[in-house]
Amino acid sequence: MSLEPENKVTNVRYSLKKFFVDNIEIKRGINVYFDRSLTPKSPDKDIDRWMLFALGGIVPAVVSEMPITIHVLSRRDIEGDDIAEMLDILLEELHPGFIPFYDADTKVQIGGFKVFLDPMEGFSYTWDDTKIQNMFITIKWGAIW
Repeated sequence: MSLEPENKVTNVRYSLKKFFVDNIEIKRGINVYFDRSLTPKSPDKDIDRWMLFALGGIVPAVVSEMPITIHVLSRRDIEGDDIAEMLDILLEELHPGFIPFYDADTKVQIGGFKVFLDPMEGFSYTWDDTKIQNMFITIKWGAIW
């Protein structure tokens, strides 16, 4: 017996990556990374602003959920203006409270994730003085268990 589409980790990850790449990287021009180092290296350019999405583990249930930590990072941003702008962009994209849920094989939308915002932390710094502010969200969706 195969898994229902709502229970497949590949579908959840595909949908989240598609949403954040389409809406943050392509539409807004901010580099997006998933589960990588907080300080990405790029051979072709010096990156000053980016977001790193750390996808948590899925809690399977009739209403499944996944915590996501979004690291918003900037360099040479003394007063945090770049981070504030990126947080505004992120909040604007998440504001409807809905992320489309796709089948990774067919690319057809099969539902959606409800987005819940959790309290944000203040600024902190990485080892190389990159400024960072973390946003925490939880997504929930109906699943067949």
